[in-house]
Order: sequence, then structure tokens, then C-alpha cells
Amino acid sequence: PGMGSRMARGIRTAALVAGVTFVVPAMATNGYFQIGYGAKSTGMAGAAVANPQDTLASAANPAGMAHVGEGFDVGFRLFSPDRSSTIDCTGIGGCTQANSSKSDNDYFLVPDGGYTKRINEKMFVGFSVFGNGGMNTSYPSNLYGEAGSQIQFGAPPGAATAQLGKLGVDLSQLMLTPTFTYQFAKGHTFGVSPVIAVQRFSSEGLQSFGPLSTDATKLTNNGQDWSYGLGVRIGWLGEIGKSVRLGATFASKTYMTKLDEYAGLFADGGSFDIPANAAIGISGDPIKGLTIAADVQRIFYGGVDSIANAGPTTAELMGNISADRRMGASNGIGFGWQDVWIFKIGASYKINNAWTVRAGYNHGESPIPDSEVLINILAPGIVEDHVTLGFSFKSSKHSEWNLSYMHAFENTQSDPSSAFFGSSASSTMSQDAINFSYSRHFE
Repeated sequence: PGMGSRMARGIRTAALVAGVTFVVPAMATNGYFQIGYGAKSTGMAGAAVANPQDTLASAANPAGMAHVGEGFDVGFRLFSPDRSSTIDCTGIGGCTQANSSKSDNDYFLVPDGGYTKRINEKMFVGFSVFGNGGMNTSYPSNLYGEAGSQIQFGAPPGAATAQLGKLGVDLSQLMLTPTFTYQFAKGHTFGVSPVIAVQRFSSEGLQSFGPLSTDATKLTNNGQDWSYGLGVRIGWLGEIGKSVRLGATFASKTYMTKLDEYAGLFADGGSFDIPANAAIGISGDPIKGLTIAADVQRIFYGGVDSIANAGPTTAELMGNISADRRMGASNGIGFGWQDVWIFKIGASYKINNAWTVRAGYNHGESPIPDSEVLINILAPGIVEDHVTLGFSFKSSKHSEWNLSYMHAFENTQSDPSSAFFGSSASSTMSQDAINFSYSRHFE
């Protein structure tokens, strides 16, 4: 097929992926970033900066798109997070028991895909479409309301939930990265990807924070709101020796339009940008068929005020709050997330022309300090250690089927004396995910 028909097919694939991605939300694993994008990358724990394997390469390093050949990929991720939280106010005011709840919504389907085309021997174009990540909780018990009503009024369990409803948030993000890659020297490529982003957000059950907000009508229960933004990712990939490759990449902050319906929740009137991040990677082929890759990544959560600003203090919860610290203000209450380091290592082994197997390990610091566990009951992105397995089966010269599995080990974070009148707060999370994709190779 000619370039026009291939490009049209690729655009249709992207449109399909974009249309389906927002059917359900996600809860990613390195904070709220995925550990890897696509079945092949995830099978190696996301070690992809110097190890491009498919047309989702630009999600990790746009320079890699010159190394995957012409073709397209389409796939999905079936994701299952298990999260629960507790606020234990026993003995404070009229509180007689701890309040615990396990979040609903345990399964999510997150599609992805990509396309690449060779222009000439040195230039390549393509795109990747993927869910950058997200946050989702839906607690049947309104933990903040239950604890607050027990402390202040000695109310029986369930009273606040009956009035306020469930507690939770839902954030989904779609990223489209059109990519241009240029081979500027033998074995060395440079790539650039404008990052086009769409995000959707909603919250429910946050009425307890109304007195802390600049506008309680723009705080919670306003349905789904959408915002749009732009950023850029650049990257380099080069051969530095026989069968050894180095890569580096940087993604700017993605500047998003404001979530107007939640201008009383997020700092600066509903601002919720996507953090900048940077990574370096190395890969090599020590023996025939074996590839080992490793990445180090830094995610700059601290550069986004609505994510990084400190959560509420005891004094603020009791009403002693300045105007600029109110939710929605320029320095308003946030989630207290910090910058984090991510370490990824993976291996793949080509058994024969048809079968390739993969495995990996990913460690990412929790971005949440123990002192901020209370507010992050809404978004407990606390898992740190992940293991992955995967394989590919090439059924013909042009067709390949890929599968990977990820397990994030259970992690618990606790604040023994939170800002909520000295009550303790804790969250626990573990995760499982299966990635499946089909790769079509034109060459």
C-alpha cells in the first residue's frame, strides 16, 4: 500500500484509540504515570529510552521511532488496582470507631497504539496515542464526612455518607504525540514530539472541604469537566559501541486549560498541568538474542502547584486559613506530592524467529510524604515495586502478537497523627495489569 493509504489507516487507528480511551479511567503506577507504554515496553518494566520496540516508542523517547520500522500497533491494558483507606479518629471528640473503606471500580480498560512511516533514509514520521495515567477512587463510605461527623457530633456510622454520598475522584488523560525523527549521524537519531493532551476530571463527596474553598460550588459533584493542553518531548538515541546504545529524553510540562467546574478545588482556579519529566537509558546485547535495558527517570510533580502544594493543616481544618491557601487560590491547598526517581531494568530474549520473552523490575518512589496521607486518600498513588513478564509471538512476516503482565506489590502508607484533629490516616494499594497488542510490520 502507498503512503497515503497507510497514513489514513494510521489516523483511523488513532481516532479509534482516542475515542475509546476515555470510556474508563485509570490509576497508573509511578505516581500517576504508567511504568511503560504498550505490551513490549511494559514487559521490560518500561525500560525503553534506549530500547525502542514498537510504534509507542515516542511515549518514552521520540528518537526511538526511527528504529522500529514502518508499521502500526494497536492494543489495550486491562488494569486492576486494589486500594483501601482508613481514618481512625477513635477517642477524639465523639468518635468511637475507625472509618475504613475499600474503593470500588476494580477493572479498567486503557487502549493505546501508534504508527510510523519512513520518509527517506534519514527522516521518519509517526505518532503514538496512549493514556498517560490517571487517578480513580470511589469509596462507598465517605471517610472524611464519617470521621468529621463522629468527632463533632458523635454521629452513628453511615450518617454522613447518607447525606454526602460516596467519596472519590476520577482523572483520565489522553496523550497524542505526532513525531518527527532525524538521523543526523550514523547510529544517532534525534526526535521531537509535540504533546497534545486531553484530560477529564470529576469528584464526588468533598462537601466537607467546603469551608476551605474559594468557591464551594466549584469543589465537588459537578460531573465531568474537560481540559486541553500542549507540551513537547525531545530525545536522542545513539550507538556508543558495539551493540550498546544510550538515550536521553526530556518532556516539558504540558500546559492545560483550567478545569473550570473545579475552580474551587485545584490551585489557581482549576489549574491542573501535567508534570515535566526526564530520563536517561542504556541498552545492550551481551549475547545473541539477549537485550538488557535500564532507565532512570525523574518526574517533576513538584512543578505543578495543584499537585505539589501542601495539604491542609489542623489549624486550617479548624477555620484558621489565609485567603491565598484556600482551595482554588493561587497557593491553595494541594496534595503535597514531591518529585520522584524511577528506576527500571528489563531483559528480552529472542528464542527463535517466532518467540521473544521479556521480564523486568521497576522501582518508583512514592510521591506522597507520610504527612500528606490524609488528603491523598483521594489519590493514593503509593505503590513502589513492580515486576513484569511478557512475550511476543510472530505469526507471520508482518504480524506479531504481544502480551505482558505487571504486578505492583502492596504498599501501605500511614500518618499516625494526621491534620484531621490528630486522627491517624492510612492507605493501602496493590495493582495488577495485563497488556495486549497487535503489531503490523510493513517492511
